[in-house]
Amino acid sequence: MIKQVIFDMDGTLADTAKATIPALALVAKQYGFAAASDQSVLDTIGYANPEFYFRLYPALSSESVIAFGSKVEEQEKHIIFSLQEKIIIPGIGELLRALKNRGIALHVASTGDESHVCAVLEASGVKALFNSIHCGAPEKSQMVRKIIGYNPKETFAMVGDKAHDLSAARNNGIKVIAALYGYCSDADALLFDGLVRSPGELLGLL
Repeated sequence: MIKQVIFDMDGTLADTAKATIPALALVAKQYGFAAASDQSVLDTIGYANPEFYFRLYPALSSESVIAFGSKVEEQEKHIIFSLQEKIIIPGIGELLRALKNRGIALHVASTGDESHVCAVLEASGVKALFNSIHCGAPEKSQMVRKIIGYNPKETFAMVGDKAHDLSAARNNGIKVIAALYGYCSDADALLFDGLVRSPGELLGLL
């Protein structure tokens, strides 16, 4: 029986592309860079900083990409707080509250920086629903391992939309569910243990 659920954030809990894409476009224009395509941003979400920016702008020096990334994140946070609850995917708030009412513990495992993760969860009003929040590490498996601790693995499920989420769950021997409503590719989706096309479907699957 599932008693604890670990959520990825970008593309699973929140449609952070709503903030990342316009923030990147604005700062790229200020720096005189070509704007990254929407699809390239969606494909790159899930990589920790600064790798996220290196993948989008591989010709940049380390110093330049860090300065560029800092400006993007500043603008991104402004957009996140302007969106408030609209930054999370429709139905996520209801899902999280329904799971809490069932007595299920909720966790976040995200490669995003702490400031980014907390901004999204605070702006959307769902931060208090989580038992633990783990973020800021480039490799997600260790975060998931820390969340599981000495608890029985069969009581956990992970929900994500990227190969990083799949491998983190597999490396820790827990079930993993694909959030098809997020940024999940068709190829990756086939490898997950289960699929949900909307947040509400997760209630029935669990």
